Amino acid sequence: MRISELARESGIPVATIKYYIRQGLLPAGAPVNARQCDYSSRHLDRLRLIRGLLHVLGASIEQVREVVAVIDGPAREPWEVMKFATEAIPSPHRHEEPEHGRAREVLEEFGLPHAPEHPAVRQLDAALFFAEEIGMPMSREQLAVYVRAARRTARADVERISWEPDEESVERAVLGTAVYEPVLLALRRIAHRELGIAHYGQLDANPTADERKRPDGDGAT
Repeated sequence: MRISELARESGIPVATIKYYIRQGLLPAGAPVNARQCDYSSRHLDRLRLIRGLLHVLGASIEQVREVVAVIDGPAREPWEVMKFATEAIPSPHRHEEPEHGRAREVLEEFGLPHAPEHPAVRQLDAALFFAEEIGMPMSREQLAVYVRAARRTARADVERISWEPDEESVERAVLGTAVYEPVLLALRRIAHRELGIAHYGQLDANPTADERKRPDGDGAT
């Protein structure tokens, strides 16, 4: 397909596609003549990936470049690729402030292997510090619940990957560490809302004595 067709199929403007090519995020098309190139379904898949990383996960161009580099890099075993991918996958925020040490303590307590320079460790450290700073530190019991949930979620992600050393498996190993993360966060918020609805539903179903005296339930007499 020509670049105009690629733009139409992907919903991404031609100028943006050319920008992605210049940034090394998208491979150039196969030359047809001096002014035209041909693009394949592989280019369309990559554009969808780039759009998702940028607009769903909130990655920067630099972070997308890191993810793409892992996917397009030298052939590795998928398990090795996942290790590299977790360092390239975008986090909601870059945390450059000094470490507070809380994350290291928690990870060591629960036996989670980690590297201090890992972006997720810095993210966890900043999140734990913030919780403590505003007077809402996480208890060990609550952290244990989160650790169990994280391990179960990671295991479920890994079980969906075919671990054959081919290009598709490598790409799925990389993306499996990031694509489902917003789903987990969204479901947690929805579950919180469910609990809130259930709580207030119970209150509505069991009105107080004062409420029972009100003819219309809003305090009018």
